[in-house]
Amino acid sequence: MASLLKKVSNFLRILNYKPSEDSNIQVYESDEVVDYYVQQIPELQPPEAAILDFLKPELGSFRMLDIGIGAGRTTHFFAPRVRHYEGVDYSDSMVSACKKMFAANPYTFAQADVRDLSRYADGEFDLVMFSFNGLDSISPEDRELALTAIRRVTKTGKYFVFSSHNLQALSDHVRYQFWPIHRQILQKNYRSFVLRKLNPPIREMQRQNFARVVDGSHAYQIKNYWVRPAFQVQTLQKYGFIAQNVFDLQGKPVSPQNYDLVTDTWLYYLCVRND
Repeated sequence: MASLLKKVSNFLRILNYKPSEDSNIQVYESDEVVDYYVQQIPELQPPEAAILDFLKPELGSFRMLDIGIGAGRTTHFFAPRVRHYEGVDYSDSMVSACKKMFAANPYTFAQADVRDLSRYADGEFDLVMFSFNGLDSISPEDRELALTAIRRVTKTGKYFVFSSHNLQALSDHVRYQFWPIHRQILQKNYRSFVLRKLNPPIREMQRQNFARVVDGSHAYQIKNYWVRPAFQVQTLQKYGFIAQNVFDLQGKPVSPQNYDLVTDTWLYYLCVRND
């Protein structure tokens, strides 16, 4: 009985929780979330591996800024291959975890916010990366500040890599499934029910070019930015970037004529500063 009451109480707490940008940073500062990332076995997602392979011939000469490093997942793979590596995160707890983990390596880690990269010079980096949808955790208005800041510190003709949630995948993300009936399906349907309660009508969001979505991340505590790929590519041009390649979750390039058809939950964008 106590277990059931606890589950009901947690369910009601979730339904009444109102994620905000302030709550996002609180989540990533929490010991529970930091420990979750520290304990993960480091590995690249297939699109990250594809991008690493694409850039490999040039990496040895690069100065790299890795934004939103978390517990250093991407550090393991990129830092040993570049000339100079700097990793930053707006969570000081994550930065501390990285300093401890890589204490024997000549890497630089600092607390910094992507919306304010004033500590760095214009065109200081050959590669700026913001992996695993980190850019999605700030507001659309602050996303503009972030892209402006990233453009400034990226050298002309060099690279900006990031991933972002795909709004075209949202209906699959919250779809109910009624057959076959087993525990995993019931859990998925519970999740879909909660997500539908916490968000505006799905059809309404899908008519937009982007939306802020409570998508279940970290026990429904995070609100993320989901965007149509074609709109994202168009927006990048406004900030001086050309999307050289867009990769799906299998690490395969998505052709421009298929931007409106791809339904992977998130995509990776390999961009070049072109001004």
